[in-house]
Amino acid sequence: MMALASSCCAADFTDKSADPSAMPEVPAEFEVQLFAGEPLVRQPCSMAFDAKGRLFVGMGPQYRSPKPETPGDSVVMVLDTDGDGQADSTKVFATGFNAIQGLAWHGRDLWIANAPDLTLVRDLDGDDQADEYVRVYTDLGNLEHGLHGLNWAPDGKLYMSKGNSKGLNQPDRYAPKPFRDLWGVTAPAGVPDFPAPVTFDKGSYQHAYHHPSDDWGMDGGVLRCDDGGENLEIVARGFRNPWDITMDSGFNWLGTDNDQSEGDRVFVPFFGGHFGWNHPWSSHWSPETHAPTAPVSGPLFEGSGTGVIFCMSPQFPPEYRGTFLVNDWLAKKTYLWRPEWRGALMRPEGGAFTPFIEGGSSLFRPTDLEFGPDGALWVLGWSSGYGAEYKDGELSNEGRIYRIVWKDATPPESSWAEKSLDAMNLDELIRDFDSPLPVRRIDAQDELVRRGTEVTRPILDRLADASLTENQETWSIWTLGRMPEATALAGYLHEILLSNDTEWVNRQVQAVRILSYRANRFQQTDRLLDGMRLALGHTQPRVRFAAVQAIHEAELKSHVPDLLGLLAQESDETVYYAGWQSLRTLSSQGDLRALLTDPRGSVRRAALLSLLETHGLTLGEVREVSRGDTDPEIQRIAKFWIKKIKGATGPAIKGRSLREASGLKEVQASIDSPATLRNLKSRGSRPYKIVPGGFVEGNLTYVDRRFRLTSVPPALVGSDLIQTANSDESSTGSDWLNVEAVVPVRVLVGIDEEQEAPPKWLTTQFEREAFTASIDEGATLVFYSRTFDQGAVTLGGNTDNGDAGSMVNYIIAATPIALEQRDAKITTEDVFAVSAQGSPLRGEILFRHSQGAGCAKCHSVDEAKNGFGPNLSRIGSRSNASHIVQSIVAPSQVITEGFNQQTVVTEEGETFSGVLLEESGLSLSLGQSNGEQVDIPKSMIEERKSNPVSAMPDLADTLTALQVADLTAFLLSLKEPASKKPAEAKPENAKSGKAGFTFERDDRQLQISLEGKAIVEFVFRDDKTLRPYFSNARLLNGLKVTRNHPPVEGVDELDHAALHPGIWLAFGDINGHDFWRNKASMEHVRFVLEPTVEKGQLRFSTECRLESSAGQPICTLINKYTLASRPRGWMLIWSAEFRAGETPVIFGDQEEMGFGARVATSFTEKNDGLIRSSTGKQTAKSTWGQPARWCDYSSLDARSGGIMLMASPENFRESWWHNRNYGAFVSNPFGRQAMKQGDVSRVVIQPGESLQLTFGALIHEQENFNAAGEYESFLKMVRE
Repeated sequence: MMALASSCCAADFTDKSADPSAMPEVPAEFEVQLFAGEPLVRQPCSMAFDAKGRLFVGMGPQYRSPKPETPGDSVVMVLDTDGDGQADSTKVFATGFNAIQGLAWHGRDLWIANAPDLTLVRDLDGDDQADEYVRVYTDLGNLEHGLHGLNWAPDGKLYMSKGNSKGLNQPDRYAPKPFRDLWGVTAPAGVPDFPAPVTFDKGSYQHAYHHPSDDWGMDGGVLRCDDGGENLEIVARGFRNPWDITMDSGFNWLGTDNDQSEGDRVFVPFFGGHFGWNHPWSSHWSPETHAPTAPVSGPLFEGSGTGVIFCMSPQFPPEYRGTFLVNDWLAKKTYLWRPEWRGALMRPEGGAFTPFIEGGSSLFRPTDLEFGPDGALWVLGWSSGYGAEYKDGELSNEGRIYRIVWKDATPPESSWAEKSLDAMNLDELIRDFDSPLPVRRIDAQDELVRRGTEVTRPILDRLADASLTENQETWSIWTLGRMPEATALAGYLHEILLSNDTEWVNRQVQAVRILSYRANRFQQTDRLLDGMRLALGHTQPRVRFAAVQAIHEAELKSHVPDLLGLLAQESDETVYYAGWQSLRTLSSQGDLRALLTDPRGSVRRAALLSLLETHGLTLGEVREVSRGDTDPEIQRIAKFWIKKIKGATGPAIKGRSLREASGLKEVQASIDSPATLRNLKSRGSRPYKIVPGGFVEGNLTYVDRRFRLTSVPPALVGSDLIQTANSDESSTGSDWLNVEAVVPVRVLVGIDEEQEAPPKWLTTQFEREAFTASIDEGATLVFYSRTFDQGAVTLGGNTDNGDAGSMVNYIIAATPIALEQRDAKITTEDVFAVSAQGSPLRGEILFRHSQGAGCAKCHSVDEAKNGFGPNLSRIGSRSNASHIVQSIVAPSQVITEGFNQQTVVTEEGETFSGVLLEESGLSLSLGQSNGEQVDIPKSMIEERKSNPVSAMPDLADTLTALQVADLTAFLLSLKEPASKKPAEAKPENAKSGKAGFTFERDDRQLQISLEGKAIVEFVFRDDKTLRPYFSNARLLNGLKVTRNHPPVEGVDELDHAALHPGIWLAFGDINGHDFWRNKASMEHVRFVLEPTVEKGQLRFSTECRLESSAGQPICTLINKYTLASRPRGWMLIWSAEFRAGETPVIFGDQEEMGFGARVATSFTEKNDGLIRSSTGKQTAKSTWGQPARWCDYSSLDARSGGIMLMASPENFRESWWHNRNYGAFVSNPFGRQAMKQGDVSRVVIQPGESLQLTFGALIHEQENFNAAGEYESFLKMVRE
């Protein structure tokens, strides 16, 4: 089937339903003011205030499909001449640019990021119009994934972020060498590393042009240069499209990186870091730990990160100062990212950010943001369209400039804006370091550097009096660092590093950085050796982190022995990563090879990672390491690399699982795959069931037997399945079953080929098919098919006379009528002629069904999941019918960056096309329109090109006008994420969207959150794990405490995937049936108590029916669950009551019996974890088979977490423990002989009686954790 697939629905990036008069929402203590709108501003993308506090905005028609003749973007001054708080005029300062995506003032120079150029302009005569234009760099790639994020920093350098579009690399169009290095291209001999800038006057200036279709290089990066553009270098790389970066008061950077499939991410760039996009051998994106790449701060978010700014404004409430504000253009929000130091890395407090500004129905599509001279937050708002739009030949896009004002703010102190810099005294200049305007900070520093030695001692005195803010402190120290004549500075920096004052960490970090800077810049190495050694041995990870980067930047090869000493004992993952990157740069291949035999495991690991990054080892050598090294982590990395390199031997196609694609559930319709049938009624002995997409191997065929499909013909794979009752094999009549077809369908009835005579209604009204299917009972089914229009479908019984002559009843498959290509294409006019008839339900089937239009193969409508194409979870809130129809009928008319078609031709002549999903130095991955992913080794690529068409197939000659109307109706209905059906709010649940426990329920699980943060999923239906369980348990800070479910290849051990889903209750022997290994099932029947929040606790109860592998009932199980918040985490209490029916229930004797959990891979005893019991015993080996009230399995890292399992003393007897060093542990009251603790155990529940078991699980932080105290809390809650 064709797919509405791996490209952009253009409507996903428009907001035509916005209310132009509406305003965004902010917390109650703030007010939103509209400073400017159209016609004064249209398509505003970037802004900067000059030293006088005047607002300059970059805007115009260049984004997003300019032609050479398209008018250029302009920088305009947006003026409020009458002082009423609203703009009333604009003045063009400079014009004729490519799309302006970054502005930064430095003195009289305005630097402009207008890829493919970096330009600076100057007003030479004071008339507020630029007279001189300097093209500093050119050939920097197109406006997609272009140049952004211009920032002047305390080291006097201009920092910038650059996406992964590459330049043309042709005569008269050569980028500086660091950009070429990012893209993996070389220039001919004789091309300078830094082509000379070109100067124009305003009459002759002409921007370079680069066609906007994507032309990706290897990766994007963060770079820096001196004023004028000299000494350009890469700071960090491994990004896809880092839109903006900013720094905090300690010169620590933060940015956002855009991705079309995994979600955007927040990162902290640092020198030498590779953040995973197009990594030499193992691409990576998420914040999950990944040894070959730099740690990512997170979080991931489904949106489009744009502007980022650090808040230190006194005109904002104190609780907002020291935080970052992050724009999300797609979600129409500005988030608050509150930093928290986790060792050497800034991460978001609680693992997530919180909304600060919410656009709602307003035209709030934030691009850039800055703090203004008034201390308020200024935010630019994009238009409702995606790119330039015209009406009557004029640009018609809207635009907004908002001010966010704290209602209780006091006016800012008087500005020095009217004073010239040379007239300002030292205190005034230092005060300007805290100016909300970046230009005043860098200009003040330049002035102090110009004054030189006359201010050296006064600055040192100001640093000594401890009256400076952290930002003033940082800029002041760096002012001295930039002065070549400040030769006495080294002694001061050394004294800082000797201090044990914890308040001096920022100064110490800057001291290390400045020592390296001066060694590089001025060749001043006084106190360098001692300073680096002090820093490497510092107790603060941030100082050690600065030291390993400093050694790297200054290329201090003499410090390699000190670096090795640090690596041997470093526990902080960020410091360790930066350390081995420094080692890689400073050591020869021979030296690194020699280190592979070092007696210190961490040193060997650093050498291995260094060599793998540069492809410095052969497959045989890495295989030898994987077999011969005794360090488990080294073995894991080596095996991981071997798997990657062995996969790079030929194109490998990875088809999506049909179960995954259809959202298959054994016994109930899935929200992920709507059924083509509904309103099923039969005259059978038991209710029949419709399973959407359920016709796949391994699925159940009957509601009363556990017979499964063992072979399915390709024509039926993914069809809807009606599970009949096998006991109705003797049914008769012509109207045994009635069902409604939602869309035109093909119905196929499979009947036992051993049946003597198929019923006449079947043979006379249906056509015999050539294919068959089989079930594990041994029967082969032959099929008869018939097409039905939308409406009633009636089927007869299995026989004519009640004598089937077989052992099985028929089963039924149903599939939508196949789409067929037509000669004529439909138009938007055709669709709108029938739009009133569009049905969201029919559209959902087209979108989601595995045999529909195939849209769901690449697009997700689940906010928490992504596909090859853009996420459409809220498209109905941000688009309208005309844009959606246009995107389906003419997908190539507007192509979102990253979603154009990539074509690869291999050496063998094979051609593959699709959207680029991932790329490393070894291979690239394309998402194809059929939902498959193909991985292609780069060594086998003969040709690769980016096509100016959408990777989304053209459906205009496949779908009818009514079908497009149906799809449009469905997409417009998506105003909230489709996977999130909010539970009916109980009184306490309704108090706040964030406070306490909340939950969201669908047909298979509860998504449970605490304080607005997801903490666990309770799964009550699963086609693989046939019992209820809790999965993906997390702490409030986002730390995953149970193993990923399903396990992630390359991150987790993959054993027992369906047996160890997280936290569970399971038994290897009940009446001889195995519920542990999913041979028998605990089938969910109903919620006895609906999820309810009472007294701050979440409570619910379920009923399960225990069935044998043959589907025979054994007993009833009532599970009662309570979740409660705890000071260091949260607790689950699981009480299970087994009720015997007419026959006894017998629990056997096995190790695998009871209440268990599987901890996160990093917590296992094989890695960094330890099991402790209430008896004082430690390790899995010592606690296995021993009695205990509780066992705790936790990381040894005090900053990490763990799980504590507890058994109630009210259980029928104490638990013995089945504990394993690979991460599983189980509280087992049944196993005795199996655990070498006595004779065979046999626990019997007599008919009509019951047995109750109660256990607890505490998900906790490790720091200050009191296991005994928490067990007492568990007992108290159980008694209550």
